[in-house]
This record gives sequence, structure tokens and C-alpha cells, in this order.
Amino acid sequence: MKKTIIRFVLVLIVSLSFSLVIYSVSFAERKRLEKPVIKFAPVKPETKEELWKGVHPKTGKNLYEHNPQSKVEFNSQKQEYIYTWNSCIQPGKRIKAVWEPPIKVDVIVRGEVRFSPSIEKYIYDYKVANLKTSKQKVQRFAIEYKILPKRLIETYKPLKNEEDYKRQFREYDKIWKNGLNEIERNVTVKRPDENWRLSFCSPILYFYYETFVWRWVDVKEHRRGILPGSSQEGFVLEDSNLPGIIQCFAKGYTPALTVPEEGTSRKISDHYSEITKYYGKGVSGKTIGPVPPPERFVAKTFLDQVLSYVKESEEQGWIETNRTANNIEESLNKIGKYLTSHKFSQAKEEIKSLLKEIETLKERELTTEAYGLLRYNLEYLLKQISES
Repeated sequence: MKKTIIRFVLVLIVSLSFSLVIYSVSFAERKRLEKPVIKFAPVKPETKEELWKGVHPKTGKNLYEHNPQSKVEFNSQKQEYIYTWNSCIQPGKRIKAVWEPPIKVDVIVRGEVRFSPSIEKYIYDYKVANLKTSKQKVQRFAIEYKILPKRLIETYKPLKNEEDYKRQFREYDKIWKNGLNEIERNVTVKRPDENWRLSFCSPILYFYYETFVWRWVDVKEHRRGILPGSSQEGFVLEDSNLPGIIQCFAKGYTPALTVPEEGTSRKISDHYSEITKYYGKGVSGKTIGPVPPPERFVAKTFLDQVLSYVKESEEQGWIETNRTANNIEESLNKIGKYLTSHKFSQAKEEIKSLLKEIETLKERELTTEAYGLLRYNLEYLLKQISES
């Protein structure tokens, strides 16, 4: 009898262990925001040509600046930049300064959307989790914003050089204020609390984002931020536009390069300036947010957009299993065939059926991101078909 019980317990343990393994493999997890590739270009010590100042008017000898013998190294183990140079005040003294890039954070963003009939807007709510494995606080969080006045879109073009920057800044400044006022009339953005400063950033000034963003920055004394192992809710945006997939960014807190009063060498200053710009946006990934409506609604084209959301949701870990994604895609393809053959009644019934299925999958096999994308875009599609 005892042997039978022991055998049963062992079988049960093995079965449970196997089930847990399967569960851990198949369970959908949101992707962490991706870190940029570490950038390191060593700085060579100054040459005589770079230090040459001219010729002494009386002696005819060459005159040279103080030689700092600038050097930049990267400690791959600690992930930090090490700057060293000769002091121009104390001969023989070598100065050392260390800077770590603001990407030592492991961040997951949870995006949720719900529609509020009272204000006739979608409420986008973001929760930012800074995982225990992070080495820094999260000091900044930003989301891409695509709902822009036409004049802003037409004015902005990717910058190629400094002249482009100067020209665009002059032109852009003329309409920026009016454009921003128009944006602020149509959208409401909220902060978690008074510690977080909110701003709308243009890629003209914050070019490392390469897009327009709403950005929250913790500027309170001691920079509390989001500590490793904790999360912050309350990053909220209210907008009348449907949910789509947008970029999001998070940046760790790292002190600026500490240098003595005498300053650094030109080479080190230039290197530090470039490297901080390179890491300007921090880590990046995708979440949900408002996207522009189609200029001209075409049911099949809109449905194709929804299909692309399913594929991206699966890649982002917003749909638990490949089987679930395939089932949703099959239903969408079926709707597409009905639309192509102008069988709108059947298409509407299939959409209603899929919406019911999505409700049963909510928070079980669909994250809040996938649920929001599918529900509200399908409801919009159903409404457009019914009204056409």
C-alpha cells in the first residue's frame, strides 16, 4: 500500500513539474524594452598638429597648447566609460572621471486602453515596471505621439546636418506654438504626481527620439524615480483616436560626468557630448497608443491593419499562444473574404462573434494591449460597415 502511495505521489510530482514547464514556456510575457548597442570609439591622444597654436613672434619657435593626452576607455564588465587626461594646473597629475550610460534598466511597460462615453475619448493608461535586475532608477518615460496638425508634419523633415537643424529650427519655431496649442486642445495628458514633469518634445530639439513624444521626467529633489523592483502607474493620456502600436522609451538615472573646475580636454568634452546624445532616449520598445484615423476608410484595408496588429501582438508577447493568434487570424481572414465578396451581413455577424470570443480571452490569453487593439478596432470596423 505504501509503495502504491509513493508511486502515485512521484507520478503526480513529475506531472506537475512537466505542466509547469509547459506553462512557463507558453505563457505570454510582455517584452522588455530593448537596450541600444553599446557604442565605443576610442579617443586617440592629441597630436602635435592638434596642439599647435602658432609661432612665437620673436623666437620663431612653435607654440603648443597644454597636452592633456586624452584617453577614453570602456569597461565592458561594469558597462561604464572611463575618461582620463593630464591636469593643466598640477603637472604630472592624471585626472580620471567615470560615466555610466542611462540604460542599466530592465523595463516592462503595461499599456491599457478603455473608452469613456462621458468624454468621448479613449483613456490610455501606462504602468512602468523597473525590474529587480536593474542597476538604475527609471527617471524618464516617454511615448510616441502621432496625432499631429498637418502643418507640423509638413514642416518637420529628418535632419541631415547642422545647417538643416538651423534652417528647420527657424521655420519650425514660427508655427510650433500654434501647433502645440492645437494638440493640447485635443488631448489631455496626466502625471502620476507632482514629482513628474510633463512635456511635449519635438525631434527638432530632442532628435534622439526621431519622433514626437509625450515625456514624463522625475525632477524632484533626490530624483526618486522608479526604483529597481518597483513600478509606477498614472501615466495617462486621453485622446479621441483609436488604439494602434506606438514606440515607448524609458531612461535610467545616471549622474553627469563629474570634472574638476579646470575642466576637461576638448576631445573628452566632444566625446562625452556625442555619447550622451547617443543614449538620449534610453531603452525602447512598443506599446499601444492613439494613431491617426485612415484618411479614407476602406473596410478591407482597415481589416489588414487589424491583422498586422495580431502579428505584432504575438511578437510582443501580448497574445499567449500561437494557437490563439492563429484562431483570431482565421476569423479575421474569414471577415476579409466576406468583405471582398460584399457579404456585409455575414461580415458583421463574424465580427460580433469574434468580439465575444475576445471577451472570453481577456486577461487569460490576451494582455491588455492585445485586448484593447482588437476590441476597439473591431468595434470601429463594425460601426463603419453598419453605417455604409
